Parts: sequence; C-alpha cells; structure tokens
Amino acid sequence: MKTLKTLLVSTLCCLLLTCCDQERIVTAEQLPEAALNYLNEHYPDATILLVKKESELWHSTYEVHLSNNMQLEFDSDGTLTDM
Repeated sequence: MKTLKTLLVSTLCCLLLTCCDQERIVTAEQLPEAALNYLNEHYPDATILLVKKESELWHSTYEVHLSNNMQLEFDSDGTLTDM
C-alpha cells in the first residue's frame, strides 16, 4: 500500500510539473507594457511577426520575433533578458 501511495504521488508531481511548462503563440497586445515600450523605442520600424509565451511554474517569458530578423526575450515584467 505504501508503494502504491508513493507511485501515485510521484505520478501526480510529474503531471503537475509537465502541464505547467507550456509554450504558446500569443498576440503582440499580450506582451507586457514595458516590453511594448522597449520595442517601440528601439525598433520603431520593425514589425512584430511572432510572440511565443512560455509559461513555467514560477514565471513566464516572451520570445519576440521582429521583421528585421531580431529575436528578443522578455520576462513577465517586460524586462529584456536576451537578444
């Protein structure tokens, strides 16, 4: 019985961790305001082609692809974290 409980708890933990890590396409309007402001200030002539939101257990990140072949990453606050 103890082994069954351990197996059940382990399976549940794995499922919770797996379902929390999701990547999906979102619209540019769903970017944090600080990220939009950064893009408008530094890349006024570029068009946002694609935004991927990756939701993890404790935070989210946004991967932004621009028409000038730039790829930027922002955290959930809209702070630039990677180019």
